[in-house]
Amino acid sequence: MLPWGAMWRAALRAGVGPGDFWRLSVREWRWLAGAGEGMSGARLEALMAAFPDGAPACAGDTETFGAGDDGI
Repeated sequence: MLPWGAMWRAALRAGVGPGDFWRLSVREWRWLAGAGEGMSGARLEALMAAFPDGAPACAGDTETFGAGDDGI
């Protein structure tokens, strides 16, 4: 039997509402239950280096979007 009470309390502590609670994936359940490991600091730093803020989304991409854009 699953520990629904403990799972529901963990979800509430994490700010997960009832609708989202029932839509959690297995990976999200494991994280919420503490069975999975979070991202390490080294992995986060590697991702931040690979994808810095303000960098183009794709190699060779020079188009920017944001304030002042007339865009579509």
